[in-house]
Amino acid sequence: MVTGFDSIPGQNGDVAVRGHYAFVTNYDHGLYAIDVSNPSAPQQVGFYQAIIPYSITIGDSFAFVGGGEGGFEIYSIANASAMVREGYYHTFGGGSGIAVSQGRAYLADWTDFGIYDISAAIGLSTNPSFIPHPSSFILSCAPNPFNPTTQIRFDLPERSHVDLQVFDLQGRLVQTLASRFFPAGSHALSWDGTLFASGTYFARISTPQHATTQKLLLLK
Repeated sequence: MVTGFDSIPGQNGDVAVRGHYAFVTNYDHGLYAIDVSNPSAPQQVGFYQAIIPYSITIGDSFAFVGGGEGGFEIYSIANASAMVREGYYHTFGGGSGIAVSQGRAYLADWTDFGIYDISAAIGLSTNPSFIPHPSSFILSCAPNPFNPTTQIRFDLPERSHVDLQVFDLQGRLVQTLASRFFPAGSHALSWDGTLFASGTYFARISTPQHATTQKLLLLK
Protein backbone atom coordinates (compact mmCIF):
# COMPACT_ATOMS: atom_id res chain seq x y z
CA MET A 1 0.00 0.00 0.00
CA VAL A 2 1.44 3.36 -1.07
CA THR A 3 1.29 5.93 1.73
CA GLY A 4 3.00 8.85 -0.02
CA PHE A 5 4.31 9.95 -3.41
CA ASP A 6 6.54 12.72 -4.76
CA SER A 7 7.19 13.10 -8.48
CA ILE A 8 10.83 13.49 -9.57
CA PRO A 9 11.47 14.13 -13.29
CA GLY A 10 13.91 11.82 -15.07
CA GLN A 11 15.20 8.36 -14.18
CA ASN A 12 15.79 7.63 -10.50
CA GLY A 13 18.53 5.22 -9.42
CA ASP A 14 18.95 4.57 -5.71
CA VAL A 15 17.72 5.83 -2.33
CA ALA A 16 19.10 6.09 1.21
CA VAL A 17 17.40 7.41 4.36
CA ARG A 18 18.84 9.40 7.27
CA GLY A 19 16.53 10.66 9.98
CA HIS A 20 13.54 12.41 8.42
CA TYR A 21 15.11 12.66 4.96
CA ALA A 22 15.36 10.36 1.96
CA PHE A 23 18.16 11.03 -0.52
CA VAL A 24 17.41 9.94 -4.08
CA THR A 25 19.88 9.67 -6.98
CA ASN A 26 18.54 10.67 -10.36
CA TYR A 27 20.52 9.76 -13.51
CA ASP A 28 19.24 12.75 -15.45
CA HIS A 29 19.55 15.52 -12.89
CA GLY A 30 21.38 14.84 -9.64
CA LEU A 31 20.82 14.24 -5.94
CA TYR A 32 17.47 15.03 -4.33
CA ALA A 33 16.67 15.41 -0.63
CA ILE A 34 13.09 14.53 0.30
CA ASP A 35 11.52 15.36 3.67
CA VAL A 36 9.66 12.18 4.68
CA SER A 37 8.73 13.22 8.22
CA ASN A 38 5.12 13.04 7.05
CA PRO A 39 5.01 9.77 5.06
CA SER A 40 1.69 10.69 3.47
CA ALA A 41 3.11 13.93 2.03
CA PRO A 42 6.83 13.67 1.17
CA GLN A 43 8.28 16.97 0.02
CA GLN A 44 11.43 17.85 -1.92
CA VAL A 45 13.59 20.21 0.15
CA GLY A 46 17.04 20.02 -1.45
CA PHE A 47 18.81 19.34 -4.74
CA TYR A 48 22.40 19.12 -5.99
CA GLN A 49 23.30 18.74 -9.67
CA ALA A 50 25.50 15.65 -9.36
CA ILE A 51 27.25 13.89 -12.26
CA ILE A 52 25.02 11.00 -13.38
CA PRO A 53 24.64 9.55 -9.86
CA TYR A 54 23.94 5.82 -9.56
CA SER A 55 24.32 4.34 -6.08
CA ILE A 56 24.16 6.01 -2.67
CA THR A 57 24.85 5.22 0.96
CA ILE A 58 24.76 7.38 4.09
CA GLY A 59 27.45 7.62 6.76
CA ASP A 60 27.09 10.06 9.65
CA SER A 61 26.38 13.47 8.06
CA PHE A 62 27.61 12.52 4.59
CA ALA A 63 26.12 10.97 1.47
CA PHE A 64 28.45 8.86 -0.69
CA VAL A 65 27.29 8.74 -4.29
CA GLY A 66 28.67 6.41 -6.97
CA GLY A 67 28.77 8.12 -10.36
CA GLY A 68 27.94 6.66 -13.74
CA GLU A 69 30.94 8.32 -15.42
CA GLY A 70 33.48 6.89 -13.00
CA GLY A 71 34.29 7.69 -9.39
CA PHE A 72 32.23 8.65 -6.40
CA GLU A 73 31.32 11.92 -4.75
CA ILE A 74 30.91 12.91 -1.10
CA TYR A 75 28.23 15.34 0.02
CA SER A 76 27.66 16.95 3.37
CA ILE A 77 23.97 16.48 4.17
CA ALA A 78 23.98 18.02 7.65
CA ASN A 79 21.60 20.56 6.12
CA ALA A 80 19.44 18.62 3.66
CA SER A 81 18.12 21.81 2.07
CA ALA A 82 21.65 23.04 1.29
CA MET A 83 23.80 20.02 0.47
CA VAL A 84 27.50 20.68 -0.14
CA ARG A 85 29.85 18.56 -2.25
CA GLU A 86 32.97 17.89 -0.18
CA GLY A 87 35.04 15.98 -2.70
CA TYR A 88 35.45 13.51 -5.53
CA TYR A 89 37.42 10.27 -5.92
CA HIS A 90 38.34 9.06 -9.41
CA THR A 91 37.89 5.37 -10.28
CA PHE A 92 38.12 3.52 -13.58
CA GLY A 93 34.47 2.49 -13.87
CA GLY A 94 30.99 3.61 -12.94
CA GLY A 95 30.10 3.45 -9.26
CA SER A 96 27.34 0.85 -9.37
CA GLY A 97 27.45 0.01 -5.65
CA ILE A 98 28.97 1.72 -2.61
CA ALA A 99 29.22 1.03 1.13
CA VAL A 100 31.00 2.94 3.90
CA SER A 101 32.48 1.78 7.22
CA GLN A 102 35.05 3.23 9.65
CA GLY A 103 36.59 5.84 7.37
CA ARG A 104 36.65 3.67 4.25
CA ALA A 105 34.47 3.49 1.17
CA TYR A 106 33.94 0.13 -0.57
CA LEU A 107 33.11 0.65 -4.23
CA ALA A 108 31.97 -1.85 -6.85
CA ASP A 109 32.32 -0.24 -10.26
CA TRP A 110 31.85 -1.73 -13.71
CA THR A 111 35.26 -3.38 -13.82
CA ASP A 112 36.75 -3.52 -10.33
CA PHE A 113 36.24 -3.53 -6.58
CA GLY A 114 38.12 -0.85 -4.65
CA ILE A 115 38.61 0.27 -1.06
CA TYR A 116 39.23 3.98 -0.52
CA ASP A 117 40.43 5.91 2.52
CA ILE A 118 37.88 8.70 2.97
CA SER A 119 39.06 9.87 6.39
CA ALA A 120 40.29 13.22 5.09
CA ALA A 121 37.09 13.88 3.18
CA ILE A 122 34.91 13.43 6.24
CA GLY A 123 37.26 15.23 8.60
CA LEU A 124 38.78 12.29 10.49
CA SER A 125 42.40 13.01 9.52
CA THR A 126 44.60 14.42 6.79
CA ASN A 127 45.28 11.81 4.14
CA PRO A 128 46.79 12.34 0.66
CA SER A 129 44.50 9.71 -0.91
CA PHE A 130 41.70 12.25 -0.96
CA ILE A 131 41.51 13.92 -4.37
CA PRO A 132 39.79 17.31 -4.52
CA HIS A 133 38.95 18.87 -7.84
CA PRO A 134 42.07 20.06 -9.67
CA SER A 135 42.33 23.81 -10.06
CA SER A 136 43.81 23.71 -13.57
CA PHE A 137 43.54 21.93 -16.92
CA ILE A 138 46.48 19.50 -17.29
CA LEU A 139 47.52 16.87 -19.86
CA SER A 140 50.40 14.41 -19.30
CA CYS A 141 51.55 11.06 -20.71
CA ALA A 142 53.59 8.28 -19.10
CA PRO A 143 55.63 6.39 -19.93
CA ASN A 144 56.99 8.59 -22.72
CA PRO A 145 58.84 7.30 -24.76
CA PHE A 146 56.80 4.09 -24.66
CA ASN A 147 56.34 0.67 -26.26
CA PRO A 148 53.62 -0.18 -27.01
CA THR A 149 51.18 1.51 -24.58
CA THR A 150 51.08 4.74 -22.61
CA GLN A 151 48.66 6.31 -20.15
CA ILE A 152 47.30 9.69 -21.17
CA ARG A 153 46.20 11.53 -18.04
CA PHE A 154 44.23 14.73 -17.81
CA ASP A 155 42.79 16.89 -15.05
CA LEU A 156 39.54 18.80 -15.42
CA PRO A 157 38.64 21.66 -13.07
CA GLU A 158 34.98 21.28 -14.08
CA ARG A 159 32.68 18.85 -15.88
CA SER A 160 33.34 19.18 -19.60
CA HIS A 161 32.89 17.52 -22.95
CA VAL A 162 36.32 16.14 -23.88
CA ASP A 163 37.75 15.27 -27.27
CA LEU A 164 40.98 13.29 -26.89
CA GLN A 165 42.68 12.42 -30.16
CA VAL A 166 46.05 11.18 -31.39
CA PHE A 167 47.69 12.67 -34.51
CA ASP A 168 50.80 11.70 -36.44
CA LEU A 169 53.70 14.01 -37.30
CA GLN A 170 51.91 15.14 -40.49
CA GLY A 171 48.86 16.22 -38.51
CA ARG A 172 46.68 13.32 -39.66
CA LEU A 173 44.18 11.90 -37.18
CA VAL A 174 45.35 8.46 -36.03
CA GLN A 175 42.78 7.58 -33.38
CA THR A 176 40.03 9.16 -31.29
CA LEU A 177 40.29 7.95 -27.69
CA ALA A 178 37.32 9.84 -26.28
CA SER A 179 34.55 12.20 -27.31
CA ARG A 180 32.18 12.48 -24.38
CA PHE A 181 31.51 14.24 -21.09
CA PHE A 182 33.82 13.66 -18.11
CA PRO A 183 33.25 14.84 -14.55
CA ALA A 184 35.65 17.24 -12.87
CA GLY A 185 38.70 15.41 -11.53
CA SER A 186 41.64 13.33 -12.72
CA HIS A 187 41.26 10.81 -15.54
CA ALA A 188 43.46 8.37 -17.46
CA LEU A 189 43.03 6.67 -20.83
CA SER A 190 45.39 4.17 -22.43
CA TRP A 191 46.69 4.41 -25.99
CA ASP A 192 47.97 1.20 -27.56
CA GLY A 193 50.47 1.80 -30.33
CA THR A 194 50.86 -1.86 -31.33
CA LEU A 195 49.38 -1.33 -34.79
CA PHE A 196 51.26 1.90 -35.48
CA ALA A 197 54.78 2.59 -36.71
CA SER A 198 57.53 3.93 -34.49
CA GLY A 199 57.77 7.68 -34.48
CA THR A 200 56.44 10.94 -33.11
CA TYR A 201 52.76 11.42 -32.35
CA PHE A 202 50.72 14.07 -30.60
CA ALA A 203 47.91 13.64 -28.09
CA ARG A 204 45.51 16.56 -28.28
CA ILE A 205 42.79 17.21 -25.74
CA SER A 206 40.15 19.89 -26.17
CA THR A 207 37.12 21.07 -24.23
CA PRO A 208 34.88 24.08 -24.89
CA GLN A 209 37.14 26.06 -22.52
CA HIS A 210 40.66 24.68 -23.13
CA ALA A 211 42.92 22.82 -25.54
CA THR A 212 46.45 21.49 -25.29
CA THR A 213 48.80 19.02 -27.00
CA GLN A 214 51.37 16.54 -25.66
CA LYS A 215 54.19 15.05 -27.77
CA LEU A 216 54.42 11.24 -27.74
CA LEU A 217 57.36 9.08 -28.84
CA LEU A 218 56.61 5.49 -29.80
CA LEU A 219 59.74 3.32 -29.90
CA LYS A 220 59.67 -0.28 -31.08
